[in-house]
Amino acid sequence: MREVMLALVALAGGPVAAWAQVRTAEEANPDCAKVLAELPGKFTGTCTTLSALLTTSILDKIRNSDEAPAVTPRLVQSVRSEGATATGTPAQAEAVPSIQPTAVAAASLAAAGTDSGSKTIAAISLNPATLFGGTDTATVAKWSRVGDFTLLVPLSKESPGVADVVGLRYLGVRGRLNLTGITAGDGLLDEMDEAFRDVLRQDQALFETVRDALLALPNEAAMRQCADALLDGEVGAAPPACKGNVRIDVSRATFNALLDKVRLVREKADARYFGLDLRLDVGDPTLGADPDNDVTAFSFGLAYGQRFLRAHASDVTSAVRLRLAARYTDPKHVPDGVLWAVEGGGGLELSRLLQSDQFAQFSAGLDFRYSGSDEVVRDRLQPNFLAARGGLTVPLVGGASISLGLNAPLTGDVSPSLTANINWGLLLSSGSTMDRGR
Repeated sequence: MREVMLALVALAGGPVAAWAQVRTAEEANPDCAKVLAELPGKFTGTCTTLSALLTTSILDKIRNSDEAPAVTPRLVQSVRSEGATATGTPAQAEAVPSIQPTAVAAASLAAAGTDSGSKTIAAISLNPATLFGGTDTATVAKWSRVGDFTLLVPLSKESPGVADVVGLRYLGVRGRLNLTGITAGDGLLDEMDEAFRDVLRQDQALFETVRDALLALPNEAAMRQCADALLDGEVGAAPPACKGNVRIDVSRATFNALLDKVRLVREKADARYFGLDLRLDVGDPTLGADPDNDVTAFSFGLAYGQRFLRAHASDVTSAVRLRLAARYTDPKHVPDGVLWAVEGGGGLELSRLLQSDQFAQFSAGLDFRYSGSDEVVRDRLQPNFLAARGGLTVPLVGGASISLGLNAPLTGDVSPSLTANINWGLLLSSGSTMDRGR
């Protein structure tokens, strides 16, 4: 019967010689015991004991080497940052924008269609904490989640100039301050450090690989050569004495499990935000064609968001976003026409992490503005409205993505809009850590 099985394996192209040499633990235990007795410390035990000892030695070697897995800036960088968004303009592609800042720098280019024609606007976001404070792991974890500012500049050729704003038809500045960012970053770094320490305490997959490699060897001498090679080999090597079946490194299965845990820890840190949404507009934020509608406006808002996490980072998650703000508007061509208004919105989000640093997102919600100020001026410059909004973001490669946004007014004399945005965000260095566990 054994010969028949070997013949069948041979016909299937299987490794007959290797299959024939594999022994049971009971058959190999005497040889393992002899190898253990010859090691420093003169251990006693079975092949399970020898495998555990060699696994511990490998993990100790990795832990004390420059190749030890470590937390990198890329791993702690938020993938939930909103990037460079043209909030409050026809190019807004999110139902309710969040205030989670970009980690270092981001940019977007948007083409929006409105009743008055097509508009093009560029947005650039910068995070001063990491730009000036550095992009080391601790700084990125703690400070990249706190705040940034965004500059909005229209690129439409048909827009008339405004002399007192460096020749631009419109200029917008956005500030985001996430008050939960510092504490979230502290907890993130502590949990990630603990996760990386855990991976070098126990590696069940590596233990099983070492044990199987030992059982595949024919005798004590071969086992001793394999054990010596694993004890003396360099990190990353796959000793020929073990038939190349054992790599002196963290196993792929364990490292993949580590990365899954890291993603969950990162998602936990970015699951909630609360803070300030500040907006300054000089010119016409609707990018309309009438220069008489130019204003200087400032909005002071509070924003809150909560994402409801699932068991796995790759699961579809839902979230709620809310914003409420007071808006001051000073019309340029209407003396004593200052307007005060309350504005805001609420929405729901569905998202899924597709890769370590990319996610697809859909959002829908309501946006509103209400003012009881001068009705004539109000209806001309910033009418009260209630609008339905929707947004879809799809990742491309690296830190790039595309977004589509729709704004459909339900009440009020405001223009509907449809926008398509190309977004880019700077991804920080991952070092060699992301390539481990091969």
